[in-house]
Amino acid sequence: MVTSALVAALHVGLGGVARAEEVAPPATQPFASPAAQRASPEHELPVKIDTERLAQRPGYKSPSTATALSVGLTLGSWAAVAVGGNLLDDSTYLGGTLIAAGLAGAVIGPSTGHLYAGERRRALVISSVIAGGLALAYTGAALSFGSDGEGGLIYVGLAASAGAGLYGWIDADDAVDRANLRRARRLRVAVVPMTTPHSAGLSLVGAF
Repeated sequence: MVTSALVAALHVGLGGVARAEEVAPPATQPFASPAAQRASPEHELPVKIDTERLAQRPGYKSPSTATALSVGLTLGSWAAVAVGGNLLDDSTYLGGTLIAAGLAGAVIGPSTGHLYAGERRRALVISSVIAGGLALAYTGAALSFGSDGEGGLIYVGLAASAGAGLYGWIDADDAVDRANLRRARRLRVAVVPMTTPHSAGLSLVGAF
């Protein structure tokens, strides 16, 4: 008798969930663009998440902040290198300190937008290419010093560093968009009681 009662209770619960699914309206996409939300079922469009609206929600990151960090730190670092170069003849060590700090900032600067977005691996790749390019340019300058060589390594190294830095600037806001999308699509599940005129039960409600 106990087993029969449990089976009957489970049947009632599942029946309530099934009927609730039949009458429940389709779930809306909280981050969908207005055009996608207005699409009719007969002409349903793939849901496109509006990243600009998403970035304005609490807990999400700003693409403009990522770009500002990437560009600002890079330009400030190279400015420190320029100022340090003018102070090398000073009796203090300020010039050399500014150059060292500026070069370190120039290596890290373009990838700070990706660090802000949480893409540490991509940030490491960007900084590594910049550092390798600068080292290659320095090596080429040292080898061509006092010789008639054209110093091709200098141009290759500078091109690699500049390309990686430019990529860091351009992709900084996209990195934040990718991070916000991953956060928005993270599964969130809740148990919600569902009732209908004929039965009652529980339903699992999830959002991606």
